[in-house]
Amino acid sequence: MPLPIKNSVALVTTGPLASDSLWPRNLLGEGPGLPSTTLQTRGEPRKSSASSNNSEPKMVESLVQQTVDVMGKLDIVISNAGWTKFADFYDLNQNVDEAVWDHCFSANVKSHLFLLHAAREHL
Repeated sequence: MPLPIKNSVALVTTGPLASDSLWPRNLLGEGPGLPSTTLQTRGEPRKSSASSNNSEPKMVESLVQQTVDVMGKLDIVISNAGWTKFADFYDLNQNVDEAVWDHCFSANVKSHLFLLHAAREHL
């Protein structure tokens, strides 16, 4: 049985390249999603947008608290933030920059953990 999302508040995080993704628009039924977008479907759909570095725990906590402060609650979290550096897969010398690997791991793994921990008490 599908769960209804009417009257729910969803926090949707996206990466910088996903801002034109269709699924945040479809969730709300209107305009483009933005990085770290808060969506609500109470009566007339409305949204509040904020930019955040999701690989920094304090910024993620602030984003979640801002969502609760602006929207009044938090029911749904869709963690879709991510980042990559495109490189030539066959040139191993392009793929050994430790700072790039650290940033990629933080954005693609740690950011989801930080968001889960920040949001859990509100869900």
